[in-house]
Formats: sequence, C-alpha cells, structure tokens
Amino acid sequence: MKTPPLVRLLVIFATILVLTPPAAAVDASLKDLVSILRLRESQKHSEVVFACESFLRTHLRSAADETVRFYLAKALHDKKDYEDCIDAVSELLKAHPDTNLME
Repeated sequence: MKTPPLVRLLVIFATILVLTPPAAAVDASLKDLVSILRLRESQKHSEVVFACESFLRTHLRSAADETVRFYLAKALHDKKDYEDCIDAVSELLKAHPDTNLME
C-alpha cells in the first residue's frame, strides 16, 4: 500500500520539529557565544575559561562546540595553565578529530 503524500509531508514536518532545537535554545547559545567573544577581546582569560566551560556544559552538541573548545584551550594557554590546556586540546581533538583550528 502506498503512503499518501499528506502523510509523508506530516512525517517530514514532525521529523524537522523533533530535530530542530527550539529558537530559545539557539538564541541562548548565540548570546553565550557572543559573551565569550567579548571576553576574549578584553583578554579576560579566567573569565573566558569559565564562560567556555559553562557553554560546553549548557549547550550540548552546539554548532559552536569546536570553536568554544578551541577558545577554552587558548585561554588556558594564555593563563599559563599548560596542563589544563593540554587536556582541553585533547578533548577538542577527541570531539573534533578533523578540526583545522589547531593549525
């Protein structure tokens, strides 16, 4: 039996709704990313570390995950916290093995 076109459209629409994050979640992650960028510009390394760690806990599977992990490693390096920097780089490479941010 062939599935009616309307049913197929409803299944596609339902799939999109389930897979698309709510606008509020996207707005919150974008707001937090902008906050991290501002802290980086002002070279507040300790605050960048805190903001990045908070972002990674709060916004799981974010499109900005790779970038935030890089900013975390860079801030730890700038703070001269080399052991934690190495751990952050390891986590970045584990989560994003094809990253070109480390070049």
